[in-house]
Amino acid sequence: MDLDVETGLGGGEKTAFQRWLAVLVGVAAVAAALIATLEADADRREEHAFVRGSRLSLDIFEGIAGAGPRTSLQARGLEQALSLNVEATARVAGSGPELFDLQAARAAAESKASDRLIQIVERMTALPGPDSGVDPHTREILAADPVILTEVVLEQNAQVDSAERFGTRQDRAIFALSLVAITAVLLGLAGVMGEGRPGRVALIVAAISLAAALGWGAAALPL
Repeated sequence: MDLDVETGLGGGEKTAFQRWLAVLVGVAAVAAALIATLEADADRREEHAFVRGSRLSLDIFEGIAGAGPRTSLQARGLEQALSLNVEATARVAGSGPELFDLQAARAAAESKASDRLIQIVERMTALPGPDSGVDPHTREILAADPVILTEVVLEQNAQVDSAERFGTRQDRAIFALSLVAITAVLLGLAGVMGEGRPGRVALIVAAISLAAALGWGAAALPL
């Protein structure tokens, strides 16, 4: 029952067909391992980019929801204060001598009201300090800067692009693995059929399939 492998293959010295078959089997095995590793890495990186992008989306939403009302109140308060000063100045400039003193007094009162309005807006929109009892995360949200939010949006877009890139690499790696699987089947057929014409055809097609798999695997490599 102790049979020598070479005897099963038809003699002590291997033929060119057998040597090519052995080489292709070895290359296919190594290619399958490497491409599978590449596919797993691409999948992990794609998932990481998606998670990072989702977290940045939440940060953007929090920043807009937290800082938006405060910024809007500041803008409206300053607009009303400026409008009071501008209207008062225009009335004084357009009044005749008989109404000048009245309009000047009114303008002075409106100027004080404008200053008071600015002070009220500043107090209402002031950020809570560390001793205010507001938790640090909420204070950070309230202090969100539009410039910072813009940078966060750019980072989110970069993460989405990264996820798409790694997704493409994963698709290529999966296709390459499929070609390796087809190669393995063809090599099995070639080994069963032997050195006849069908076996040689199966071997040649397997070599072409393996070359295509290596090409797609290379295309899935990080740039």
